Amino acid sequence: GAQVALVSPPVLGEDVQSEANQRAAEFAAVVRKVAESHGGEHGEQCTYLPLFEHTYSACEALPSGRPYSGMNFFAWCCLLCWDMHILQRDLADIQKERNLG
Repeated sequence: GAQVALVSPPVLGEDVQSEANQRAAEFAAVVRKVAESHGGEHGEQCTYLPLFEHTYSACEALPSGRPYSGMNFFAWCCLLCWDMHILQRDLADIQKERNLG
C-alpha cells in the first residue's frame, strides 16, 4: 500500500502566543488525529511529521517578536519574486541583505 506523511503547519510569525499560532496549533492537532486514525498499528500507512510542535518549542525559548501578518508575508513574497525573477538576484544575497539566514 501507499505510505503517506502528513505535516503540521509551521509556526507563523515570531510571536508563538499570537492568534495565528493558536489556530495553527488547533490545525496541527487535527492533522495529527487524521494521521493517527489512518496509521495502522505501527504507523506504516500514515505518518505524522510534527513541524509545528518542533518549531514552536524552538521559538518558545526566544524573545517574543512580531505576530504573523498575512499582508506583510504576501508583500515579502512578491518582493522576493521580483528580486529573483525580474532583477535576477541570487537568493543567498537577498537573504544576507535582509538578515534572513
